[in-house]
Amino acid sequence: MPDPANLPLELFEMVLDLALIEPTKHQLCGLALLSRRWYEAVMVRLYKEWHYNGARQPFMTLWMFLRTILRNPKVAALIRFLVIGNWGFYTPAMAVYHPKYGDHQIIELPEEDLDLVRAAISEAGISSLESSIIQSLHRRDRRPLMALLLTRLPNLMCLEATVPPHDPVLGSVLQEAMRRQRAGHKVFSRLTDLIIRAEVDVPPSHGESIGPLTGIHTKDEFNYLWSIMFLQGLQTLSLAGVHHKLIVLKTNPRVPYSQKLHVEANEEVRWRFTDIRSLLSLPAKLASFSFNVYNAPLKGALALISNKEIWEALQIHSENLETLEVFRHGPDYQSGKESSHHFGLLKSFTRLKYLGIQVEILLGGSFGLPIAPFRLADTLPCSLETLVFNGCTCDGVPDFPLQIEELLQSPEFPSLKSISMEDLCSYEEESDHDTSSLYKTIGQACDKRGVDFQLSESFDFCGRPEPVRTPGAVFGMERDGARRSSMFKTSPARFHDPHELILPRIGDDDLWGETARIASEIEEDPHGKTFGENEHFRALYGRPTVHARFFADHAGEAAYMVFHNKELVPLPPLYSFALYFTHAEASEKTVDMVGFYKELFSPFWPSYCFRLDFYFIPGGSAHDCMSHYRAEKAARGDHHEQLIAYKKHRDETDQPRGQLPGMVNEYPGGVLHICPNQNWNDEERAFLSVLFDPDDTCEKSIRIRRAPIDAQSPLYDPKAGKQTVQHWMLDLASRYSQGHTRPWEKATNKGWTAWPCL
Repeated sequence: MPDPANLPLELFEMVLDLALIEPTKHQLCGLALLSRRWYEAVMVRLYKEWHYNGARQPFMTLWMFLRTILRNPKVAALIRFLVIGNWGFYTPAMAVYHPKYGDHQIIELPEEDLDLVRAAISEAGISSLESSIIQSLHRRDRRPLMALLLTRLPNLMCLEATVPPHDPVLGSVLQEAMRRQRAGHKVFSRLTDLIIRAEVDVPPSHGESIGPLTGIHTKDEFNYLWSIMFLQGLQTLSLAGVHHKLIVLKTNPRVPYSQKLHVEANEEVRWRFTDIRSLLSLPAKLASFSFNVYNAPLKGALALISNKEIWEALQIHSENLETLEVFRHGPDYQSGKESSHHFGLLKSFTRLKYLGIQVEILLGGSFGLPIAPFRLADTLPCSLETLVFNGCTCDGVPDFPLQIEELLQSPEFPSLKSISMEDLCSYEEESDHDTSSLYKTIGQACDKRGVDFQLSESFDFCGRPEPVRTPGAVFGMERDGARRSSMFKTSPARFHDPHELILPRIGDDDLWGETARIASEIEEDPHGKTFGENEHFRALYGRPTVHARFFADHAGEAAYMVFHNKELVPLPPLYSFALYFTHAEASEKTVDMVGFYKELFSPFWPSYCFRLDFYFIPGGSAHDCMSHYRAEKAARGDHHEQLIAYKKHRDETDQPRGQLPGMVNEYPGGVLHICPNQNWNDEERAFLSVLFDPDDTCEKSIRIRRAPIDAQSPLYDPKAGKQTVQHWMLDLASRYSQGHTRPWEKATNKGWTAWPCL
């Protein structure tokens, strides 16, 4: 067979694209050894995209990569995409972890490599920082390395970064780059996409940071980033959780950058009218703008930006905007404060094609505020093609379906192709409308006009619906940063490397890895036996059955644990799922909890061993259930305590003093299921499945979707690809519960009926 490497390079690249859809690094390195041609082609793939996560990778990984880049410009020229994050946490955190910043933290670096760094510092135009940079490198400060790396990638096109609150070296690099661009030099000349998120900082309860390049805890956090506003050539700029004072000098012209601009304000960041107006005044033309505002309770006298002010700030781009998304949420927004006032007319946005917005922002009416004096058809521009109502509640506009019909009947919207509604309140107890009738009316009107109507049961609180969605690679780094910050505050001994503050690396998740480590030690227990190892245990403790054990939750209310185990050993498994029943008449008397478990999960036992925790919150909302979940977890802790306690007490003859099992951390965020009906086995057989992050430092994404319980549900459609509640639980349990099952089996065969206390 002829060697495909002998083909013209363009054809060879096409062959590799087809043959290597998702190759591993190991596979690529193996192919690189075949010949020089293979080596050259594979190198492009190996170095096209590079990732660095400071929460999981040590200082030396970044150091060695920078050394490679400095020594080999050809490799540097191959890099197109950079995904980096969590490089600023280490220095201030270690100042707390090792208060004296002792000599044992000093690392020696080869002088010849330091000479390369000195040369890079000089070429970057920041020679004044050389002494402090070299000093910080000996203490594993990653910030100078990352800043210098960015100056050495001439073909970098896309940068996704989770950035520290303070980085003086990067700030100096950006200012010098801006100056050189204006002088005609090619610096960051190919950079078109810049996605910036805020790195989770050292927990504020810790002390001040020290060292030559510290100063994290200042009122000027993220101000060093202001220069990115003036980098020429940017087409997409995303700022999430980052706020800085825009230093707009009279000599700074409007820049022809950022065709797409995404701004996300979380509970720690406030964008005022002057901030947004200044930001929007920078681009000469802006084709796409997405703005997500979290309205946390007011702190001091800092006022929230109102919807009207957002509308006023957008007027400067009314002739250019083609995509506009505005989404608001949070406690102050829901309380109906000034920020809830509606937009003015959008008719002047003559090129607008895509609009994603909430009904109340567009038309008012919610939270007891006045309805807009104009109709939907009066405000929308004639150029509109796609209309998306995000987190739609129509309670404030009673004739909303009629206004949709007026819009569809109007000849002024010849380009309208699609209307979509994302409905947070898809369950009737939180809406005054008959939602199914409302959507049916709108759907019929769309059918008559030939307009596509889509109804999404899921809802994204992050405010990033398509087509403007920040790429997802950074979010994993953000979650790792939050885990590291939380671990640093609560249990620093659990770091894989306490001198590098690196998260545990066993398994896909640091908490799962910790469970696996403890469980592997329990496997060495010489006294424990599992279910099938001795007939005596089966005869002694009876046959397997489904238990429903009462317990009082953190508020003293009745709750139940339902699970499989031996008749005489009602020891609950450690891995669990939370179920909430919110119907006003739902209780342990009306809900067949044992029947639910038997029908959905008994056929899979003992391959899957987990418990279901049933809670009853009459009239509760999804937020009530999430609040209860967090409070319950805070009161009971997580199940790692039970694993550690088992190791401590496993040699005892008598049953140790017991406690309730803790909550589960090994989800990809928080997971709970809500049944809004009186019983689960009604005609619909569907739950509301809620995904969220239970860590307060990460509460930025909540998704709610209606899911069929199992394949017998009328809502189940195998072609639609919707996962049932049954399959969802089994899938999570199969991936994350292995470390819990063996300890539970061994404790059961000891005759324990409760998990021991530490």
